[in-house]
Amino acid sequence: MKKFIALLAFASVLASCGVAGISGFESASEPVSYIDYRPFLDDDFYFIPNRPWTGGFTPIAEMKVVLTPSTYRHEGFSQGRPPFEELDYEGFLRIVEEKARELGADAIVDFKSSLKKDVTGRPTRFTASGFCILRD
Repeated sequence: MKKFIALLAFASVLASCGVAGISGFESASEPVSYIDYRPFLDDDFYFIPNRPWTGGFTPIAEMKVVLTPSTYRHEGFSQGRPPFEELDYEGFLRIVEEKARELGADAIVDFKSSLKKDVTGRPTRFTASGFCILRD
């Protein structure tokens, strides 16, 4: 009987788990969702997801950026930007671009990003990673 109760409790915990993040997209309920990288092309910066750069390049660094409300406020990311709760995906990508450019990069290859939201749809965590390169 104890094993049955323990199994039932464990199953209840697993059943309550759900997907909290949307990998790179604003809404999984929309029929078409996308991340628009075109605004960055005007600044000659490239986000290249899931494939290597085939041209010549200089490797700069592997980078990971994690933004939560706390790191956004206390690490200086919020300077001149909207409050974290109003930050959109393009705003987050601008921060990633800024940090990569500080290293001397003009592209991020094997780029991956994700966004987690709370039940009201406000962002709680942005994450991005990839290899910063300087294209030839």
